[in-house]
Amino acid sequence: MTDYTVEARRHREMADECRTMAACLTDKGVCGAYQRLAQDYDTLAENEERIARNLKLAN
Repeated sequence: MTDYTVEARRHREMADECRTMAACLTDKGVCGAYQRLAQDYDTLAENEERIARNLKLAN
């Protein structure tokens, strides 16, 4: 079974990496792409955290 808490943590770390990359770039288009990726990873993490909470409540 998937450990959604671990997956959420991994996606938060990936989001942080994307934000770090975005901060280092001068190309606005590429910077924006990394910022959007960070937002998407944060959304994934939020969904996984919600699933983990729901599974905990169900058990």
